[in-house]
Amino acid sequence: MIWVSREALPPDSMKPNDTRTIQEQLDEAKKLLEEKQTAYMHAFASGNLQDISKHRKEVFSLTRQIGQLVKYKLQTGAK
Repeated sequence: MIWVSREALPPDSMKPNDTRTIQEQLDEAKKLLEEKQTAYMHAFASGNLQDISKHRKEVFSLTRQIGQLVKYKLQTGAK
């Protein structure tokens, strides 16, 4: 049995049939992150605790996804 560290695996969002390049995925995730951060700031300003929680989770998830994509790109030299 061969053990592969989790760090060597591509991010969960990357699927074998995904034809987009890593850079395209990064650009899309960054654009979505900007939108979610804006929504989080608006929810924070309005004091809506349910929306704050929802948007904070989305921002965290996207930030993590971007980090995984960057790490994968650096490790593999993928485009």
